[in-house]
Amino acid sequence: MALETLTWLNLSFVEKILRKSEEDGSIQVIDMSSKPATNKGDNYLSDMIRITVEFSRNQSGREIKEKKSIIVKLSPIIESVRQKFITQAGYFQTEILMMSDTLDKMNKLLGPKYRLSGRSLYVQNENPTLLAIEDLMSLGFRMADRLSGLDLAHSVLAFQGLARFHAASVAVCEKESKQKEYSKGMFYHQHPPELQAFFIMGTKALADEIANWPEVKKYSEKIAKLSNHVYQIAEDAIKPFEDEFNVINHGDCHLNNMLFKYDNNGKPTDQIFVDFQMCVYTTPALDLHYFLNTSPSMDVMENERNTLLNEYLGTLSATMKQLNCKTQPLTMEELKAILKRRASYGMIASFTILPLMLCSKSESKDLDEIMSTGTFINPEMALETSTWLNLCFVENILRKSENDNSIQVIDIFSKPATVKGDNYTSDMIRITVEYSRGSKIKEKKSIIVKLSPVLEGIRKKMVTQAGFFHIEMSMMSDTLNKMNKMLGAKHRLSAKILHMQNENPVLLVIEDLASLGFQMADRLSGLDLNHSILALHGLARFHAASVALYEKEPKQKEMYSKGIFCNQYPPDMREIFIKSTEALADEIVNWPEVKKYSEKIAKLADHIYQIGLDATQLCEDEFNVINHGDCHVNNMLFKYDNNGKPTDQIFVDFQLSIYASPALDLLYFLNSSISFDVIEYKKDVLLSEYLDTLTTTMKQLNCKTQPPTMKQLKATLKRRASYGMITSFVILPFMLCCKTEAKDLDELFGTGTFMNPEIILETLIWLNPCFVENILRKSENDNSIQVIDIFSKPATVKADNYTSDIIRITVEYSRGSKINSEKKSIIVKLSPVFKVIEDLAFLGFRMADRLSGFDLDHSILAFRGLARFHAASVVLCEKVSGTFFCHSFISCKNASNKPNFIKIGDFQLSIYSSSALDLLYFLNSSISFDVIEYKRDVLLSEYLDTLTTTMKQLNCKTQPPIMKELKAILNELRALADKSSAIQIIEIDLTDTDSYKRVVDTVKERVNGAGLNVLFNNAGISSKFTRLGLVKKQQITDAFLINTVAPIMLTKAFLPLLKIAAKNSEDKTGLSVRRAAVINMTSILGSITENSDGGFYPYRCSKAALNAATKSMSVDLKADGILVACLHPGWVRTDLGGSNAPMDVDNSVSCILNTLNSLTEKQTGFFVQYDSKILPW
Repeated sequence: MALETLTWLNLSFVEKILRKSEEDGSIQVIDMSSKPATNKGDNYLSDMIRITVEFSRNQSGREIKEKKSIIVKLSPIIESVRQKFITQAGYFQTEILMMSDTLDKMNKLLGPKYRLSGRSLYVQNENPTLLAIEDLMSLGFRMADRLSGLDLAHSVLAFQGLARFHAASVAVCEKESKQKEYSKGMFYHQHPPELQAFFIMGTKALADEIANWPEVKKYSEKIAKLSNHVYQIAEDAIKPFEDEFNVINHGDCHLNNMLFKYDNNGKPTDQIFVDFQMCVYTTPALDLHYFLNTSPSMDVMENERNTLLNEYLGTLSATMKQLNCKTQPLTMEELKAILKRRASYGMIASFTILPLMLCSKSESKDLDEIMSTGTFINPEMALETSTWLNLCFVENILRKSENDNSIQVIDIFSKPATVKGDNYTSDMIRITVEYSRGSKIKEKKSIIVKLSPVLEGIRKKMVTQAGFFHIEMSMMSDTLNKMNKMLGAKHRLSAKILHMQNENPVLLVIEDLASLGFQMADRLSGLDLNHSILALHGLARFHAASVALYEKEPKQKEMYSKGIFCNQYPPDMREIFIKSTEALADEIVNWPEVKKYSEKIAKLADHIYQIGLDATQLCEDEFNVINHGDCHVNNMLFKYDNNGKPTDQIFVDFQLSIYASPALDLLYFLNSSISFDVIEYKKDVLLSEYLDTLTTTMKQLNCKTQPPTMKQLKATLKRRASYGMITSFVILPFMLCCKTEAKDLDELFGTGTFMNPEIILETLIWLNPCFVENILRKSENDNSIQVIDIFSKPATVKADNYTSDIIRITVEYSRGSKINSEKKSIIVKLSPVFKVIEDLAFLGFRMADRLSGFDLDHSILAFRGLARFHAASVVLCEKVSGTFFCHSFISCKNASNKPNFIKIGDFQLSIYSSSALDLLYFLNSSISFDVIEYKRDVLLSEYLDTLTTTMKQLNCKTQPPIMKELKAILNELRALADKSSAIQIIEIDLTDTDSYKRVVDTVKERVNGAGLNVLFNNAGISSKFTRLGLVKKQQITDAFLINTVAPIMLTKAFLPLLKIAAKNSEDKTGLSVRRAAVINMTSILGSITENSDGGFYPYRCSKAALNAATKSMSVDLKADGILVACLHPGWVRTDLGGSNAPMDVDNSVSCILNTLNSLTEKQTGFFVQYDSKILPW
């Protein structure tokens, strides 16, 4: 998350908030972690970060450690529709005013028992604008389920809270009439046009959608006609009238903007509001209509409206009386009259806000996506409102499955039963049904509806043409039903089928295993030994029961002949395996430990499907069973005891079942679903468990067929080993893909991206408990250490700019006979090789604030540490560290917040040379301005004293310099820099186009009216080489931003100075770099003609675009006397070019300078090589 890398979001910032809010100057922050506090689709206008902070404080002379969580709300910093909304409409300033003033006063009036909001801890009005507030979640509050809507208990609490909010606002407004000045709210004529467009588009989208709903399509045209006037209707509805009862409305009062607290039975006991950006002083009908039309469940909205209004009015009247309000509260008659007059506001809320509430989180869109795509109706909503999915349909299923015609369905609620990236071939809906039977006792039940896909796409095409869904229908209605009866209830293999329908639409209804306590295991970590044994026990019973069944009914063998590989399947099925294998080959070429296999795997790609066909071929003289066919962790559920130990297992999803060798299921499962340590060390244990259970079950079922021996089983597995290979190539990446990055089948085919970036980090095979255990045993010299668990995360953030990848591993382990476990943190630094070091943060060290620079205390400690470093290097005759700036110093503070000592990290640029290098580097990069200006000599004295003392203690033969010699060395280096005073460094962030003006102004000041002769757009980035199947959207976006957009926009910004230089030039007859020029550094990889190798999509495309821009610039700027050319520097040994490049920097630069000086109007607009050769576009 980009927000987490903002420079102000550091320990110092959080420490300041805590000290101020807790009124305790002894607080010292030890560590903090941050993550987004909201999810995509929550559609809060602000950015929100949840910060968990560990800190200490002094209490009665003792240091106490505590943990706390706070929320930081920011006005959006990234340019977007959302940013425009909040900035131009002034929403964030409204919330700051509400939380820092109005709500604070309202909360004091009501007291802590009925407080309305979280406590404001800190307000900052610029750079960036933000609010820090207490984290209500840490106080036990949480959000209710927006999809099901609020039941009566939740709705009553919400209405009581809203009544107190309104009553307290009346009391505050009576005391301070200025509090009535919240005049904008959600609908205001001065709000940006995009806000109006949001409501217009939302209304049009609803009209388009319901045109397909038979029961309400007659309203579609009327709603469409309303759309262009909907914003004005809302503006009219919210107008306050002085002679009416008015309050400060929350303004955005839906269930996402309130949190609830619960008792041990799950009953809501308290409620609180969040998000106060749209508060407005007007009639309370606004909040009431908004809430009633967006947040309660259908039955509450339909049957309990008067109950809620009574609760609201009763609480409003009682609270206003307690607060001694002079204003009279409404009567029920008056309240209903106001609600009737403002009914259009409720209509608009249901048209535009309710769809956002009903959108499942897996498919939800944020405001920028909505505005850019115009998509206001989610496909899940259309699914949920299908005409067949109604009370009557569910009632018929329950009556038939329960064999009870007295059942009457009262209400149903449906939502998707899977999330994006689960990649089930069917659509699945979870229906929660409330019903009564016979004696009118109400019951609740949950069922699953599985549908053959209805939306057009690759998935529907595959499922339909391959007949997957009909295989599952056959398995569940016939084969599995018989197998379950054989095994008995204790060992059943699958859920019970409740209903089957062969058309309009094709579907299965089955019991919901989640309601029986079954749940999915974590697919990312892989199954541990306990889970794996349960799974293989279940698989053995599955196979044994299938043998018993086909011995009785031989036709069962013939029903399942396809599986996952079949010549009759559509080409798209084959493509999944081919493309995935190619993607894997392209990916591992960048993994040093396995890149040697890349070419071999790539050669396999075109034959991979045939290899799968051969591996699954039926051999009648072998032991064969009905295989599950898709036996991975996502297709099985587990039940757990109170200690979290798995106690039962069951299978789901039977669309790829096939009669063949059991090796298929075993290899598929072993290569897709088990954790690395289990598959490496416990494979034989698992095979023994499988074979024992298979043999025992077949004996219990009186099977005539003989089960295989272990020798036969292993021989079969060996013969079919290629099937396991294919599974690990194609299926394993899906299992290891984190859910936030997961893609469904249609996206995979649409984008061609078959390898997820997260997989690279998550599948580092060496980063496992065994690896960490070896490290601890060796470093602690204790072979009794046993690692229990590890957790890893990046140890740096974006913009730290370390050249290595760094991972922080927190490890829990035990040693010897000790019962209590220990915890430790270590750092792994990676390059092509890696090293493991102790985690200094764990010892109390942390990075100082690089923005403010070191104060004197920090600087002295750093200079002393540097002196000892240099002294020790003299003794060892080794190199001196060459990278010392603020990033490389980690300080440890005492109770007075002063640094006690400093450690130095990152030694990748060490060099044996004059100590002045480190001193000048540090002095000019890391120290605050006042220290470097007034305390330079103090620091040099500290350095020299420590250097001399340490060298003496270490018995160095070399004599340390005296102060005069040290200053002479420093002055010599400074004089060298002064000789090149024409070179001036100005920092620029090319991704921040708003900063270009500052850079141009600085250059303008320094050239003092002379203009700018040459603008050399040199910066560039390139992702690693990738084929089409691996290229990522972000890689392309980043490359175009730096390589194409930045040169164009920077040239635009500097154009006035270039024109001045061209105008002031003595030679105005031609074009040259001596007059004025723009040189765009490009690459031969940007040449379309010279592209014979493919790949490099982000880099090639962005450089080709830069070439096109260069040509246009040359045309546009020729009349202004400005030469424009794009230059290929050759393949040069730089960070971008790599160590294998044939040309060094000096040679390239020398050639480039000669070429630049030779350019004339004949070369303007051309693609020029470093040696003056003209290159083809």
